[in-house]
Amino acid sequence: MVCLARELQKLGHEVTIITKNNHEGMAHEVPLGVKGISVPFLPDNILIPPNLIGLKRILKRERFDIVHGHHAFTPTSLLSVSLAKVLDIPTVLTNHSISFWYSSGVWTPVSYFLFPYRRYINKADKIIAVSNAAADFIRHFADGKKVMVIPNAVDETFFDDNSNGESFRMGRGSTIIYVGRLSHRKGLHVLISAMKLVVEKIPNARLLIVGNGHARGFVEILVKMLGLEKNVKLLGFANREGIKLLYKTSGVFVLPSIYGESFGIVLLEAMASGVPVVATDTGGISEVVKDGYTGLLVERRDSVELADAILKVLNNSNLSKKLVRNAGKEVRKYRSSIITKKIEGVYEELTSANKANKR
Repeated sequence: MVCLARELQKLGHEVTIITKNNHEGMAHEVPLGVKGISVPFLPDNILIPPNLIGLKRILKRERFDIVHGHHAFTPTSLLSVSLAKVLDIPTVLTNHSISFWYSSGVWTPVSYFLFPYRRYINKADKIIAVSNAAADFIRHFADGKKVMVIPNAVDETFFDDNSNGESFRMGRGSTIIYVGRLSHRKGLHVLISAMKLVVEKIPNARLLIVGNGHARGFVEILVKMLGLEKNVKLLGFANREGIKLLYKTSGVFVLPSIYGESFGIVLLEAMASGVPVVATDTGGISEVVKDGYTGLLVERRDSVELADAILKVLNNSNLSKKLVRNAGKEVRKYRSSIITKKIEGVYEELTSANKANKR
């Protein structure tokens, strides 16, 4: 969202980000010139609706030309779209999420039981899905004619334009990095089990875990149980500059998700930064990573296969260089400047139609 705001600003648009109060990392990530507005939540939780009166007051006061809600199953996005429709403001809703069995037809009848979601999602004029997997899932809830796929973007500042594979720095050593939430669906327990096998082959290998989440306590216990305290470090939250540095000093990036991965922006960040990628073949990941070409894909929940893939990358400089080189070419189509132009096109279509309807 911050990446999109920055690029829209470059294109001459006035951008306002409305978010919940105390959103982690948001305060210092909002670009200069982009207005940030916090809406109170009591308590401050993603599943708790915001103050509706306050949210409506903001929408009326700011007189937006378009309202773009991110995350199709959260109250703030859905209520912002609904209130904008009351105020006759064109709306876009982006779905970043999938669930288990996301393409199964079972979700269509389920969506009618979850009718509040179905009702509010369909209030959006256009629905953007960040992957084909995300589109498959949201179509169970929405009019399929409204749904279009525009992938996530990677911030321009992540690109290592000098990294063409030949310049891959093997001096990065045997450092493995994970960036993301600490939750069960992200598969950290699988990665840590795989790390036990990696350490048997490379005793000085280390795993850096960047991010926070409710599973942190479980992760810490598992690390101790497996005797990996010297090899696994939980770094907590890191800002964009810190993450960029960690990517560039790591030998391999791993995304071990077991379900619910619609896309994975961190994959793009790693690819743009010139670090080889290993990920599980679930959800929309295979739309981003081409197995054996731009990264290595493994079966989810399989710690042995995951460990083997990590070792392949760390021990084979030719493979690492090939993956980095190919990924560097592939990831260019996800540059934020390119993706933002596509989203701007959606805005222009909706605002033009809205003006025509008012004549």
